[in-house]
Amino acid sequence: MAPIGGFEGVHTRNDPKLGRPYGMERHVIWHKTPGKPYNVYAPATAYIYSVRKSTVGHYGLNFKMWGDSHFRLDHIHNLDEELKAEITSQLGEVWEETASFLYLPSPIPVHEGDVLGQTGVYADSSNWDWFVEDRTRHEGVIAPEHYWSSIFAYSRSVYDLCTDEVKEQLRSLAGKPGEPQKGEPVLGQFGSDIAGTLSGTWFYNTTNDPRWGPKLAIFRPYHMDSSKVEIKLAIPELDLYGVWTISPLESGNINPEPENVTSESRIVYYILDSGTHYTEELGLMVVRVNAESTITIETHRDIFDPEDFGDFSGGELTLSR
Repeated sequence: MAPIGGFEGVHTRNDPKLGRPYGMERHVIWHKTPGKPYNVYAPATAYIYSVRKSTVGHYGLNFKMWGDSHFRLDHIHNLDEELKAEITSQLGEVWEETASFLYLPSPIPVHEGDVLGQTGVYADSSNWDWFVEDRTRHEGVIAPEHYWSSIFAYSRSVYDLCTDEVKEQLRSLAGKPGEPQKGEPVLGQFGSDIAGTLSGTWFYNTTNDPRWGPKLAIFRPYHMDSSKVEIKLAIPELDLYGVWTISPLESGNINPEPENVTSESRIVYYILDSGTHYTEELGLMVVRVNAESTITIETHRDIFDPEDFGDFSGGELTLSR
């Protein structure tokens, strides 16, 4: 693990207008020295069954191991020449012009330790992604059928799959270079849904598609600081998008810990006044847990004091999972 400068479990923090406000979903491996190429090896014996080249020129590979266990490596800068030639022989040159994953007619076998390509080639690209998925379990996810991609519904931490020796190495690397992880468990909590509480991912069904599309995720970002709570919104019906990090309070109904908010709680308020990642100040988010599977939310722009808010005003939205 010499070239690795950090290893963390994270969630999507791209422009919220692109959607995907889920909790934890993947690992990020940080380069110790960006701009210095190093090899990416197959972490397990598996079959490559789909591939892509992204719009920024990075490669992604999907693997199947055994049963319903899968993993994905993304943002590989250069593919091994023999592997690339085999992919091209099956899909033709056009596969490098398509940003979406394409299925291989004949999955390509790889063995643990095989060189797949290189990363760290570009000085301005300091990390790559590793998703791990087990479709036989969805711990911490109450409604996996509503996720548009199984890789988010069934994600799990690679830490659980490692030997004790590798676990110790990962523990020493947990976090970003210069920003060690402050929270437990190591590499983050994959799946933040807690039945009967506000914690987790919530959906709004606007179509007959069972993959409803997430609208709100509220959870602890264990990967870096478990004392915080992250709130992610992507609600086009309200033209509302953003990511906010708050410091929760142990008691009261203002910025409460989401795992303690239940249907027995009164209306609670979250003050969204310091956004991160494409996000500006919003105002007040008002929430009520109705039952184990539904909540009601309403947002008020430029109102930051709960005393300025009475009951729901008619602009609320009911989310479920």
